[in-house]
Amino acid sequence: MAKKMEEFAGSEGAKIVWVATNPDETSVYVMMDVPNPEFMQTFGLREDVKKAREEAGADVSSTTIITPIGDYWLG
Repeated sequence: MAKKMEEFAGSEGAKIVWVATNPDETSVYVMMDVPNPEFMQTFGLREDVKKAREEAGADVSSTTIITPIGDYWLG
């Protein structure tokens, strides 16, 4: 699913930085570099994005944005 989302997001100027799950794989965490904070709301509501996520098994209704951050460093 992350690879497919990367294609959709990249066409809008965003990129996936990091993807992980919890140990029992019931939650997915995605860190994205996006053009602006509103991007996440409008991107997540796109019908093609929702459909791709649902087809991959995501519970789209449970999606929440944890927090926007200004800078990040991965080591």
